[in-house]
Amino acid sequence: MVWGLFMYPCSFTCNAGCCLARQKQSRITWDALCKSITGIVNRVNIANIKQIELFSENLILGRGLFARSMMKAQAASLPFTPVFAALVATINTKLPQVGELIFMCLISQFRRAFNKVS
Repeated sequence: MVWGLFMYPCSFTCNAGCCLARQKQSRITWDALCKSITGIVNRVNIANIKQIELFSENLILGRGLFARSMMKAQAASLPFTPVFAALVATINTKLPQVGELIFMCLISQFRRAFNKVS
């Protein structure tokens, strides 16, 4: 027995094929979530902001994806900044940890840019 090596209990019960299949399925699910969140954020505008079905996605799991796609979309299209701000405010009312993550990402991005200029 090797000391210092932690093995999950499921690794004793399932074979390698099962674990690989589970990892592959998890990756496929993650990629679908990424594409879905990015697509919804890219489609939002003034006319359809009320009809956005973002809460049907798993925003707790994909809060980092949502934050990154919001920041990229806002940087790519500056005239839509109020629309993106309204979307983040709506998400923040239901899921405050997502709004806090976006806030922290923006603050760290500002600090990096400020230190780079100095």
